[in-house]
Amino acid sequence: MADKTKDELAVLKTANDQLQAQVTALREQTNEAATMLDDLQAQLNEALAERRAIRGEAGISLNFPMLNAQGAQVGVTLRWHDLTEHEAFMAHVKTFVTARVKDSGWKVLEKIPQANAAAPALPTLVPAPQAQANGGAPVPPPGLPAAPQQEIGEAKCAMIEIAASFKGNKTQIKFHCDGLEHPLTYTREPSDMVKLMAPLGFTNAHFVVGTKYPVPCRVKWAQAEKYKNVLSVRPA
Repeated sequence: MADKTKDELAVLKTANDQLQAQVTALREQTNEAATMLDDLQAQLNEALAERRAIRGEAGISLNFPMLNAQGAQVGVTLRWHDLTEHEAFMAHVKTFVTARVKDSGWKVLEKIPQANAAAPALPTLVPAPQAQANGGAPVPPPGLPAAPQQEIGEAKCAMIEIAASFKGNKTQIKFHCDGLEHPLTYTREPSDMVKLMAPLGFTNAHFVVGTKYPVPCRVKWAQAEKYKNVLSVRPA
């Protein structure tokens, strides 16, 4: 009987140790989540201070990594467009993180990247096409040069969208143009995109996926085998 009691106590002790280990792990996850929320709050406050100085502010997004229940890293982006309700935004962030940690078994990674502030507003543009030194046609930024036999055209664009390409998930510029059934797209290296959009006042900070700019401009294109390749842009 004594041996049986000892065995039962040993089993109970093992179960208790395992439970305590789970509680400790959960507390660590909760503490990590709380630390991350404090970090995000500080980043949000800093970004809000910057955004209030810019006209036409378009909101803010916070990007951070987590591990899902299967151990795969997941990039989380929480976006809020009304900067006057930043307290509601942080409440939403807290609810999301807490629910994922406690209910879904997600984990917070130790390294939290800086908040990705929403793209700044564009400067006021003055229509002034970029001309060649010899006074010829506008100089096209890096792109696919048009062959002599290609069809060349120019379309009026009223909306520029920063999106992600279907293949490769690369940053892509979409030009929503009058008279064209589908947007003209431009997917290149960041330096090429900056050069292409320089006449419109774009910088690296403007290429935030999901942002739309109501910028009137003219887009020059060349017809390829299946698609139209963007050659240059200029203010309308």
